[in-house]
Amino acid sequence: MDSVKWVMLNFHCWCMILDWSLTILTIPYLLYPSMGGFPLGILKDFGIGVDYQVYFVVSVICTVIASIVLIFENRFYIMFAKNTRWEKIRKLYIPGNFVFSFTFFIPALFNVPDQEIAVRQMHILIPNMPPSISNYKLFVMATEFTWVIVPITAASLVYFTAFYILLTLLSKNLKNATKLSTYSRNTLNLQKKFMHSMHIQASVFLLNIQLPVVYGLISQYTGYFNQVYNNWSFIALSLHGVASTVVLIYVHKPYREFCSQMLGTAKRRIPRRSIVSVVIVSQT
Repeated sequence: MDSVKWVMLNFHCWCMILDWSLTILTIPYLLYPSMGGFPLGILKDFGIGVDYQVYFVVSVICTVIASIVLIFENRFYIMFAKNTRWEKIRKLYIPGNFVFSFTFFIPALFNVPDQEIAVRQMHILIPNMPPSISNYKLFVMATEFTWVIVPITAASLVYFTAFYILLTLLSKNLKNATKLSTYSRNTLNLQKKFMHSMHIQASVFLLNIQLPVVYGLISQYTGYFNQVYNNWSFIALSLHGVASTVVLIYVHKPYREFCSQMLGTAKRRIPRRSIVSVVIVSQT
């Protein structure tokens, strides 16, 4: 399997895991600006602690973001960075991204506050909390920014910065290659089409991941509470896999043709049959 297929397979596998974790396994109901809430998924029925569920969801979200960054890094490497210093650096950079995704939130697991005190502080922070929420057992991951918000902010800056740097480098180098005629016209047209599709996928990333994460951080730092926005932010996150798949099928013709064949809607070439008419004339 070549690197491009591996990168795309890795991305869609993690997207699928994220979708399942947000819509089936955990179904988190967060109460920003507090660092708490409660799960509605099936994992709670198996006795898995809420703190481990939080760690799992946060790690998977970061891994999906790392996979998106890896797609752009792979394209940049193939097109412009082979036989350069980056070829050696990426051997540590790529696995380092995934290790970071599953380790940066570990300190929060070892610093979960006393729940009785933490829930009391949550009610003080959100005095207008809906009464229906009191029927659920609330869980607070942290009462201080140090263990949750600071690591998530740092991870967001690392991944979002890398994403936009790679996107900028790809666009800039492709423009330079076009001016210098480094590649054939056919190759450049293919790469331009690919970059167009990458920009569309980047917009999906912006709407479905970056905006919800940024909203959550702003809510935490400002103390703003709006449960409608809280719910919509996680709905947007849970729809990322579906949106990415739809965009992938729409912008990439091979995927689109394959899905059309699977659904039986592909245009089939029907061989033309010649019709020969025979006229029999009777003689009297």
